[in-house]
Amino acid sequence: MSADIRDLVDYFADTHAVETDFSNTTILIWHTAEDAVAYQDSDPEYPFHLGGEGLRIYLEEDASGGGTAWGMHLKSNWWDANPRQSIFKTHVTHEWFHYLQIQFTDFWATAGLPPEWILEGSAVWSGDKGIRIAEGHQSFEETRREYLANAKGTSATLRSAERRNTPWQYQLGLLATDLLVERSGADAIVEYFRQQQPQPIGANRRWVAPTSLDDAFVAAFGMEIHVFIENDERGFWLSQDAIGTYAAIAPSAGSYGMHVRIGGCDLWYGPNRLVPLREDSQLIEIGEAEAAIEVRVPTDLCMSQISGRLITQDGVPVAGVWLTAHGNEGRGGAQPDQTGAFTITVPQAGSYRLSYWIDGCAVVHAESGATTDWHRATPITVADEDVTGIEFVVPDDPASLCD
Repeated sequence: MSADIRDLVDYFADTHAVETDFSNTTILIWHTAEDAVAYQDSDPEYPFHLGGEGLRIYLEEDASGGGTAWGMHLKSNWWDANPRQSIFKTHVTHEWFHYLQIQFTDFWATAGLPPEWILEGSAVWSGDKGIRIAEGHQSFEETRREYLANAKGTSATLRSAERRNTPWQYQLGLLATDLLVERSGADAIVEYFRQQQPQPIGANRRWVAPTSLDDAFVAAFGMEIHVFIENDERGFWLSQDAIGTYAAIAPSAGSYGMHVRIGGCDLWYGPNRLVPLREDSQLIEIGEAEAAIEVRVPTDLCMSQISGRLITQDGVPVAGVWLTAHGNEGRGGAQPDQTGAFTITVPQAGSYRLSYWIDGCAVVHAESGATTDWHRATPITVADEDVTGIEFVVPDDPASLCD
């Protein structure tokens, strides 16, 4: 079991570049609910959050494991000596991610309780996407298709799963988290919770009030949470396999647009092919019966790039934001890495302006200094060759531009 736990530590380091604080991590393993109740009655150093009959019902009917402020509690039958029979790693990864969530932010003392769908969806994603594949269990694609089929037969939405609405906070949450990871990377789901801690962005670098849940979502994923949820309610669940076959679930019959993102480059479904501008797109009529639509990706689009660094005036890299290149010719985006380096793929040649969203406003690149005034933005012209060496310099406290 200790070797399995070591594997999980390595998995979190490799996938999310984080580890829990092992100076304050306890794993409590129990055999029966009666054992757990007796343990709780002994006034232990690491208690459950319930006691007596309430704890018995919780463990027998609701949860056989859970993350806590001191670590996690797990049922012993999760572990099997045969790795292909064991659910230990998948389930423990799930609870371990909850423990990370708690360590990054005390939900009730800082920004508030995040939506259930992202609390559970990110934990399920971490267990299913990484560990199941690594251990040879059901593939993530099979899990996603199963959840997509379930979503097709329900009226549940992400809004209905903002608070516990079993099983949708898990199933819709997993589908939503996978879309967010595709957009911003696996680190972003950890960054969302980290952002909820007080950030040193006030006067004299003093800690200030914690980021709101909405601002934390924008900082991690580059879009407002209400926009993401509205997309979900319009039927934007999309699944694509290795040979390009996809399935989209619409909540009802009607007219829909199709948005396709290829490596951060935004395209739209249009007549006979994908197009770079939404105004040139074409709606798809969805009826009660399943429809087959072929989407062709033009070879002449999403071939040009803008690259550079996003840094503060003191040369500190800015990471964890979604940087967008807007232009009359289309739009592309990317997330800078830990060194501030970014590469944005744009749909086609043309003039683009760089920006990212923070504290409710867009910070725009300008040679004279970052600004929130789009009229002062410095255009970046993309022609026959990629554009490199762009330095997007922002104040040490970028949010000060939003005042």
